[in-house]
Amino acid sequence: MRKLVIATTAVVIASGATFVYAQNQLDTVMDLAVQGMLSEGATVTYDDRNIGGDMSVEYTNLVITDPDDGVTITTDWLKGTPSAADPSVVTFTVADVISIEGEVEGEKIDFEIRSTGFELTTNAVLMEAFDDGDVTVTLAADTFVIEGGDPDSAVFRNFMTEISDLSFGVVYSIDDMTAAGNLSMGPYTAKYDFTADGQTQVADEQVEFLTVEFEFDVPESEDDMIGYLNGEKSASLTMESGAGTGISSFSQEGLEFEIDMSYENSAFEFEMIDGRLVYDIVGGAMEALLTPGAGMPIPPVEITMSGIGLKLVLPMNSVDEPDELAFNFLLSDLTVGEGLWSIIDPGKTISRDPATIDIDVTSSVQIDAMKGMMEGADNPFEFATFHNVAINQLLLAVGGASIQAQGAADINNDGFIPMPVGKVNIDITGVQALSEQLVALGLLDQMQVGMAMGMMMAFAKPGDEADQFVSEIEFTKDGSITANGQPLK
Repeated sequence: MRKLVIATTAVVIASGATFVYAQNQLDTVMDLAVQGMLSEGATVTYDDRNIGGDMSVEYTNLVITDPDDGVTITTDWLKGTPSAADPSVVTFTVADVISIEGEVEGEKIDFEIRSTGFELTTNAVLMEAFDDGDVTVTLAADTFVIEGGDPDSAVFRNFMTEISDLSFGVVYSIDDMTAAGNLSMGPYTAKYDFTADGQTQVADEQVEFLTVEFEFDVPESEDDMIGYLNGEKSASLTMESGAGTGISSFSQEGLEFEIDMSYENSAFEFEMIDGRLVYDIVGGAMEALLTPGAGMPIPPVEITMSGIGLKLVLPMNSVDEPDELAFNFLLSDLTVGEGLWSIIDPGKTISRDPATIDIDVTSSVQIDAMKGMMEGADNPFEFATFHNVAINQLLLAVGGASIQAQGAADINNDGFIPMPVGKVNIDITGVQALSEQLVALGLLDQMQVGMAMGMMMAFAKPGDEADQFVSEIEFTKDGSITANGQPLK
């Protein structure tokens, strides 16, 4: 006999609403959850509700329809099984296929969720779950696939993601108000084809693996978020992604292009601990080919690089004593294929040597981010005091030319504005030759180049190599600036 009740989604049935914690038997909890969802207006039907000898509860031929948009969720069965060792822990399993059909904002949707070895285990369903103050949720699947779309749709024609070896877990401490968890997956594929706001995107991507770990203090309110700045709360997130490949195309208003790329492993780290922010991202080697469509009269562009990295360390609450601020950026061995070079330099007069940007700057600083936020100071020096700055590396190399700088300075904060006291050594190589080449190609004006070279020679002197200029810039205690011992006016 088929039964008609009200529900919102199958996930709500699986996880329960807050009022179901009043009972400790899984069948009672599931019944209360279903009764509680009657007021939500969604319709759910099922052929049978079976209670096993292990106190499991299973719904067969489950069909749920949301009243707001008419989306229907269908699956052959959904089952919750209490653990024999700990009845407060319940594992939910589901049929290998869940179908989702309906219409959202005038667009038809038709999806299948397919899985093998799917299990969702939690102690958050029964009241006993909260006896030890920790709520746990784990999810695992050997394979997990979401696929759907309508080839004739003007908006959503295709979507498919396939994940292998999916694993997720999270622990929420009610007593400590903290959450910690991890996510991992093996090889995964993503494909999509849709049009939104006049732009069409089509993609086919594969990645070897993805891992995520996170831990954070849970804010009790929006105002509580400020605790991350003053050091009362902390958060951390780390991610690592494996090598991947992908082909993506974009088109909008007659402009079209395709990107075919491959890349090596990448890693990402974010943490906010003791009021100190760390943001660190590292990417491996990458190759990309950008092919313009018929509406873009430029040849295909090939780009490669051996790596990219960005790191920022920012003390947000170093009021009592100085802390280290650091900024690092590295773009290694960037090359552009002859397709683009042939437009600007068909005669190959400019060196095709790979370009590199390397910036490594550190500083001893005291920052009161709380003051900056609360008082809204326009001048950053009102809530940040720099004690010294070190340019460990500053390098820009492109087209056979390079500019490199290194140096350090203490900061004198006694005056109206902070003043540096120290030295910076600058090495400029190959710039004169590159400038002449750009003038010959009509990319730079001769007069502008002449003025720039005259200014450079005013504070630099010839080095040991051809087309090399070096300079020692000194910032003195009396506020004057010299280049190679000569005052700059």
